[in-house]
Amino acid sequence: MRRAITALTMGPARQALVIEAAASLLAARLRLRLRSFGRITAELGRFVPPAPAPAPVGAPVPVDPVRRRRISQIRWAIAVAAPLMPFRAVCLQRSLAGRAMLARRGIDAILHFGGTVRAGAPDSEHAWLTADGIGVAGYPIDPAMVEIGRIVPRG
Repeated sequence: MRRAITALTMGPARQALVIEAAASLLAARLRLRLRSFGRITAELGRFVPPAPAPAPVGAPVPVDPVRRRRISQIRWAIAVAAPLMPFRAVCLQRSLAGRAMLARRGIDAILHFGGTVRAGAPDSEHAWLTADGIGVAGYPIDPAMVEIGRIVPRG
């Protein structure tokens, strides 16, 4: 009941964003069920090795405030919609949904893939999404997570 009241009082713009996030999560789930992972990654961009850790140099790169707000709104909408889905929306589905929502707004994103190794064996896999250095989906990330690759936009 509390969720229903919250949904009714969040305003039409936020309601529309949550509905878009829910539809994007469903589309991501179906896409992962109906297509091979290799085909999906090929459609999304180029798979490249992880970037080396950047050296710390002064202030972060400035991001347009309107663009930053759009990225944050999409991050929020996915976080709100994911627990409401009739399936468990996992990190890859959330990241694909976020990427699709950002792409509709002309914002490029990077889809990261990683894993952890414990006791000498692979322990877990994870996907997360960033746009302009802002975490969109798949956060927080386990500190033991090691990035093994990323999908970057073609260009």
